[in-house]
Amino acid sequence: MILPILLLLMCLTATLSLSVGSTDVAVWAGLYDWVLGSDSVAAIVVGDIRLPRTLLSMSVGAALGLSGAALQGLLRNPLADPGLTGASQGAALGAACVFYFGLFPMAGGAAPALAGLLGAGLAMSLMLFLAGTARQGMVIMAGLAISTLTGALLAAVLNFAPNPYAMQELVFWLLGSVSERGLEHLWLLLPALLVGGD
Repeated sequence: MILPILLLLMCLTATLSLSVGSTDVAVWAGLYDWVLGSDSVAAIVVGDIRLPRTLLSMSVGAALGLSGAALQGLLRNPLADPGLTGASQGAALGAACVFYFGLFPMAGGAAPALAGLLGAGLAMSLMLFLAGTARQGMVIMAGLAISTLTGALLAAVLNFAPNPYAMQELVFWLLGSVSERGLEHLWLLLPALLVGGD
């Protein structure tokens, strides 16, 4: 019974997410108008603002759950998470460099995701190099070392942000904010989620 209950809670939470906002609109009427291509206020608020935010949040949660489950199986440790390998901090550092140094300007909105993937890949490669062919315990120790190093570099980037607005945007991004995100961000995430989930 756990899985059906969790699915029901997810649907209720998604509905609540579509209902919450500064403007009070009818959710189901707004979704119906949005599907029909209407330009009503409810369709714009629900379909163009709240629906991408909700779908993106659910996809990110699914990606985090899959990565945690994969690492727990790989390391034979029920407490393992991506932070233990340094991948999370490496990705955060890569994305922070986009905000700070303006890397990959040709990538547009995909620049933080691209830099995050590169940062996570470099962190994982360095962790595997340090761990060598050792057992799981050494993998975790090497991951913690990489996590500490990239966390310190990320703190340095935050401290030397060029202006308060850049720092605020960076902090909100690192906290997992999905505000001001559209369906194009969802299309960026879905291929990686499908490949990783397969």
